[in-house]
Amino acid sequence: MKKMFVVLNVAISLFVVACGGGGETASSTTITPITNMVSLASDNPASSVVVAGQAIADLAHFTFTNNDTITNVKLQRTGISLNTTLANVYLYQGNTRVSDGVAVNNTDGSITFNNLSIAVNGSVTLKVMADIAALTSGQIVGVQLVSYTTSGNTMSSASISGNNMSVAAATMATAQVGANTIVPANVNVGTAAYRLWSAPITANIHPVQLKGAIFKYIGTAPTNALANLSLYVNGCQVGQTTAVNLLNNVEFNFPLSPILIGVGTTAVIEVRADIVGGSTHNVRLSMQGPSDLVVEDSLLGVDVTLASFTTNDGGVIDIH
Repeated sequence: MKKMFVVLNVAISLFVVACGGGGETASSTTITPITNMVSLASDNPASSVVVAGQAIADLAHFTFTNNDTITNVKLQRTGISLNTTLANVYLYQGNTRVSDGVAVNNTDGSITFNNLSIAVNGSVTLKVMADIAALTSGQIVGVQLVSYTTSGNTMSSASISGNNMSVAAATMATAQVGANTIVPANVNVGTAAYRLWSAPITANIHPVQLKGAIFKYIGTAPTNALANLSLYVNGCQVGQTTAVNLLNNVEFNFPLSPILIGVGTTAVIEVRADIVGGSTHNVRLSMQGPSDLVVEDSLLGVDVTLASFTTNDGGVIDIH
C-alpha cells in the first residue's frame, strides 16, 4: 500500500488592536499554506535479487511534491543484513547522480545525505542506489525514508519503506582501471581539447559495457575555466559534451549507446576539455569511487564495481 506523508502549515489570521482614535482596527495577515508531500514513486522497484559485488543496485524511488529545495535526506537500512552490506549509497535523479556516496552509519544503520541542493519544481523522484559489498549473499536488504529537510524549514519526519532485496552470489565480470597517464603540466588559456584524465580499463571473465563515467573536479580554478568536457574511448568521442555540475562532478551518461569491451581487451578512456579561463590557477580530474565508471556485465545485466579500486587522479595542470 502506498504511503503519503503531508506536512501542512495552516493559514493563520492575526488580529491587531490599534490604540487611540476611540476604536479598534482589525488587520489580517495570512500565512500561505505550504504542502510538502513524499511518497513511494510509481516506478519504485519491486522486491528482486541483487548480486554481491554489484554496483549501483536500484533499491527504492521516492517522489517529493513541492516547490522548494531538498537539503537533507535521511534513510534507514532495513532487512536482515549488516550495516556494511551497502558499501556506498547514492541519490540519483534519472541517470544523474545528485549526491556523493555515503556509508551506512555502523552504529544505528542510518544513511544521511547532507548539503544537498535538489530543486523541486512541482515534483521530483529520487532513486536510492547502492554498491553491494562482496561476500554478502543470503542477506536481505532495503532502505526506508525516515526524514528530509527543505531549505528554510525544519526537518520533516517520514516512514516510507522501499521493498527488500535478496542478495545472491554470482560470478560476475571484472573491470580494472590502470595507472593514470596524465602528468603535471602547464597549459595556456585558449588550448582546445586538452587531455585532463587518461587511463586504461581491462575486462575479464565476461565482456562489459561502458555506459557512463563520473569524475571529480579538483583545483583552484573556477569550474567555468573548462568548457566542452568530452569523454573519449580509444580516441573516439562517446556521449555528449558536458560541464562541471553543482557537485563539482563531470558526469557522462550514454546508457542507450554503450561501448562493448571484450574479455581480455583493454580500452583507453580519456577526458578532454577546452581551457577557457583560470589563468594562474590549477585543475585536475579524479575518479574517486569504485562505481564511478558505469560498467555492466553484458551477460548478467548488472553493473559491477571496479576491481581493486583506489582513487585515480590525473596530474595537476597549471593554467597560464
